[in-house]
Amino acid sequence: MKEKDLGTSEITISKLGPDRFMFTNRVSGAFAQQWKALATATFVPVSAKRTFGEGDKLRPRFELNYREERAIGWRLEKSTANKFEVDVRVLPDTVDQRIDWAAAMSQVWFQDMSSHSRFLIPLPKSVM
Repeated sequence: MKEKDLGTSEITISKLGPDRFMFTNRVSGAFAQQWKALATATFVPVSAKRTFGEGDKLRPRFELNYREERAIGWRLEKSTANKFEVDVRVLPDTVDQRIDWAAAMSQVWFQDMSSHSRFLIPLPKSVM
């Protein structure tokens, strides 16, 4: 099977004060996208934002702020680009899936902060 480089992904976790962490992921190449999720040290969501594309083709997808057990913000419909307001109840034990994934992946890097890890994910031929 011939390997094909489809891009890169960089996860960053930053501490912003005593009880806030920013989780970001920047993906370049064929699946270009960026997301940011701000949460407390116990993973309570504060805000989330996602965009697709790169450079002049950057397209926002959604932006949410969490407060008083609600997610408030907007999202863009993928097929029409129509903007919809969001105001929904969020259950108390909700963890943003991007944070959950970033936290799991980051355990590899925190074991040895001096090294970098590279993950190759094989894709089915139908994606290529």
